Amino acid sequence: MPEHTPLIATLKPGVLVLKKADGSQDVVFIAGGFLEVLRNKIVVLADTAERAENINEAKVEEARAARRKRYERSPPRRRARIRPHRRLA
Repeated sequence: MPEHTPLIATLKPGVLVLKKADGSQDVVFIAGGFLEVLRNKIVVLADTAERAENINEAKVEEARAARRKRYERSPPRRRARIRPHRRLA
């Protein structure tokens, strides 16, 4: 993105596809963060990042189930404070 207009933005949790100059790409899951676009480079500052090939789906499902149990045991006032993008699917 040569000579791009500078900007800063927040990033929500999700998949980030990094496209390299040689045409290859890396797929990374991020848990939110910030994006800074400068004239000739892009900087991503993520809370947490994990390469797609390193993610163990069984452990993800196990963590999701544990989180759902904690959510279900929490008081209604606590549930109401959970941000929509952090709610369980």
